[in-house]
Amino acid sequence: MDESIFKVAAVQAVPVFFDRESTVEKACRLIKEASQNGARLIVFPEVFVPGYPDWVWNGPASQISLNQELYGLYSLKKRLKNIM
Repeated sequence: MDESIFKVAAVQAVPVFFDRESTVEKACRLIKEASQNGARLIVFPEVFVPGYPDWVWNGPASQISLNQELYGLYSLKKRLKNIM
């Protein structure tokens, strides 16, 4: 087999929003599936992990800071829950 030719898989999936551990588990399942189908290089969308929703940065200028604050508070709450 010519080692310079190989199959590539581009993953088109959404993460498990606000849940890094579940997103990593999902990524592992997708990697396994792609490799079982012959892929030797598997790529994911940018920021698949930690998987923050892109709507945090969108919307009217008057709401962007609110969305960012809400996302930050949710993320902090989840982190604190994991260490307590």
